[in-house]
Amino acid sequence: MKRLNFRMHNKQRLTLIIFAIVLMFIHSNLKASETDNYLSWDKEIKDSTEEINRYYNELMRSALRKVKRRPFMRKKCERVATWIGKGIVKIDQKYTDHWVKKNKKIDRFPKYGTKKWDYLEKTIYKKVLKLGVNMSPTININGIHMGSDKISHFFGMGLVYYGYYLKKLKTLKIKKSSLQKDQKQLEAVKHALDLGILTERVFLGESAMASGVFSYGDMESNYQGLKFFRSLCEGKNPRIKKVAKHTWKLVRPLNIKDYANPKWDETFYSNHYQKSRWKHVKPYLKKYCNDRFKPIVKERFEYYKSIDYESFSSRYLKQKAREGKLPDPLEHSLDRLCQSQHQQSKP
Repeated sequence: MKRLNFRMHNKQRLTLIIFAIVLMFIHSNLKASETDNYLSWDKEIKDSTEEINRYYNELMRSALRKVKRRPFMRKKCERVATWIGKGIVKIDQKYTDHWVKKNKKIDRFPKYGTKKWDYLEKTIYKKVLKLGVNMSPTININGIHMGSDKISHFFGMGLVYYGYYLKKLKTLKIKKSSLQKDQKQLEAVKHALDLGILTERVFLGESAMASGVFSYGDMESNYQGLKFFRSLCEGKNPRIKKVAKHTWKLVRPLNIKDYANPKWDETFYSNHYQKSRWKHVKPYLKKYCNDRFKPIVKERFEYYKSIDYESFSSRYLKQKAREGKLPDPLEHSLDRLCQSQHQQSKP
């Protein structure tokens, strides 16, 4: 029994070590990115939905054409789905929003060619971001303003979530769990979300080694990416289908509008900041208290409210916040900051 316990202990330690190495690899490849959507509040940015759909659907078709030469993945749909994801996130050995940033067909703010420091000097992050933190421009998908880094999170972290989702399902199957199929899937989704929380807090966002920002918007795009990868093989109408012995086809192309939602805009779904970061961001954020009443901003937010919904991820994160395991997503919201400022100014 002691030997068995010793082996189990070593196995747990090995799992934790591997997990840490994986997260370090993720961090080194993803690199923390931030965006300042407030800068584009009064700007008109052309919708890039069509161009993004065209590009990523072609990447998926290209990946599927290569499956024939890889016998180990021909039979199982989930392996093909993972192959597709890896093909997307390894573009030029860089992370996916590199393509978005460099594509002149995609309208953005600041405009193409703007130097990083010219952008940074105008943002709410001008006194907190480090040299290693990338600044992502704001783009428009279906009328929603978001940082181009949300595309990275959708495909990149969505793929990471998917890997942990599949691993959890496999574990439940090995353990011969009595849970029904949909209950197993729910447990696997929670497992992936917990990974995302840890990654955002330790490696990509809130950590001092990154930007010191916990982005609820990033968490939402991560989750929507998981939904996308699940849709490749799951459900009544999966996106890819085996049409011949060694041939897979994309039968239901991606429409990014099905996943992008107002929570990808960090001016709508607020970030939370480390205490040391908040004291520097707060003065610059205050300057937008009056801008929120501009017609163009009010119109956009009314549109957001008309299409917004609570995803499983946003409900899960709210529950974690109520339990004190995550910071209050509204604590550093502009509305609360401006309300507090107004009360303090009263005689």
